Amino acid sequence: MINRITVGVVDSIFDSSVINDDKLISNSLYKKDNSLVELTHGMLCAMIIKTHIPATIIEDIEILNKNGIGHVSKLKYALEQCINRNIAIVNMSFGTTHFLDIAFIRKTINYYVNKGIIIVVATSNDGYTTYPAALSNVISVAAGDGFGIDRDMQIQKGIDFNAPSDHEITIEGAAFRLGRSNSYAAPYVTAMVGNLINKNGMMTVDEIRRSLAPEGTVFIYSPDWIVKAWISPEYKRKDTEFYFDEDERELRICMDDIDTLVLCTRSEMERYGDLEKYIVYLGDENIRPSFSRKRYWNKKVRMEQVMSSKEKEDVIDIPVICCVFSRETDIIRMLCQFKKLFADDGYNAYTGCSLVDSPLYDLEYLPHEEDLQNKLEDFIYWQT
Repeated sequence: MINRITVGVVDSIFDSSVINDDKLISNSLYKKDNSLVELTHGMLCAMIIKTHIPATIIEDIEILNKNGIGHVSKLKYALEQCINRNIAIVNMSFGTTHFLDIAFIRKTINYYVNKGIIIVVATSNDGYTTYPAALSNVISVAAGDGFGIDRDMQIQKGIDFNAPSDHEITIEGAAFRLGRSNSYAAPYVTAMVGNLINKNGMMTVDEIRRSLAPEGTVFIYSPDWIVKAWISPEYKRKDTEFYFDEDERELRICMDDIDTLVLCTRSEMERYGDLEKYIVYLGDENIRPSFSRKRYWNKKVRMEQVMSSKEKEDVIDIPVICCVFSRETDIIRMLCQFKKLFADDGYNAYTGCSLVDSPLYDLEYLPHEEDLQNKLEDFIYWQT
């Protein structure tokens, strides 16, 4: 017996009763009263999914209007609907390129992924870094000639997979092909994820990535996945709030309530490195943990990301402000204040810092090692 997994299409509204009528999916799309179905963007995405995984139930969750426009404030409601309807996989053609929206989107995505749903999301068609597609807690997709990984896109934009988007759709007996679009590539991967889960049962985001990628593929992200962390007592705190929640109880007490350990010393890595938690390591040593199936981030991960950036294609044609502070200054606090001032005036600001703990405060870590300086400009170019 084939399982019927439920997939939620978070998009523009469509008539899911037609999609879920298996007799109609291979014929002209008419309702039972013989009226023609409106082919919204959400309907097309649902048709792609149903084509590649017929044994599924598709549910529509409206977040975009007929023009494909929506507001980030609707994201929480949409994902709450997915939880309430026992939806296992979410297909989403929704994102923003503005940093003002990132904090809300990241917090919302991380919360609902930790509740067990899998989110497959298209990146922006304009080539800019897009959220939530760039986050580590989603499966992100761009259009390509076939299914695979574009290593440059993964390193620079956080895009996991390329997938075909020019699918053939039949309407009223006439077949036509959809154009190249990231939002038509994502449903193809959503169907792949659905087939995986039908075969293996529910999986984590990381397990799905490993199953779909060639063996040995290493995906690179910043530590943007944290919902609640335990912070090492060795950490020198800043006068700024973390972007995530902190559990201040003893580690042995709070293990069930945290997803990440923030560690500072080699001895802590030796003591806690084998625990089933993600790890952010702030020490200078290039310690490679013994595990291979948990997320791990340290300064060397970002340095490898910088070194792997392809050469920029032009000059950085946006204003660049470089600040040098005295050692006594709380640099994190100052940069967070600057970032807020730019946000208050409506600017889209990419804010980086040479302190390794900067990602804990929603800042980008930009390593200051001398041998990276030429590549750092390449990295920033593609990030912005």
